[in-house]
Amino acid sequence: MVKITCHDILGNEYQFVESAYGERTGAYGVYICAGRVLLVKDVTTGNWDFPGGKIESGETLLEGLQREYVEETGLNIGSSDMEQFHSFTEYFYDLTSQKPWKSERYFYYISKVRGNMRLIGNGDDIAEARMISIAEIDHYLITSTTKTLIASAMKRRG
Repeated sequence: MVKITCHDILGNEYQFVESAYGERTGAYGVYICAGRVLLVKDVTTGNWDFPGGKIESGETLLEGLQREYVEETGLNIGSSDMEQFHSFTEYFYDLTSQKPWKSERYFYYISKVRGNMRLIGNGDDIAEARMISIAEIDHYLITSTTKTLIASAMKRRG
């Protein structure tokens, strides 16, 4: 049987047959305003990434993204303020559940946010939220995938 390689959030490598992977769907929002991008810092790794995450049972992608935005940043987004611009499949190993996952990840360009951003994190998986200058993203721990998606969202925005 062919094994698929995946990694955990710390970069450790694992291999499993595809049937061992659970299925998971996630939605993430890319908000760019005045040369800055909204990112959240992961408690475990210190990586900066887009707000978003797992879609719960019974939620649509947009409902899940709206919930995740509030949970991670304190900000609200309306359904008309989200436009999907990218998606991909990712295999990963979750250290908390000790399980491999096949994740369908959907990325939305966010045109407007409402409310006051909670800068100090959510007391769970997010250490802080911040509008980071795009000119300074190389000074932060940000994956190449996230940087590529920032560039793609900027092109889309014009």
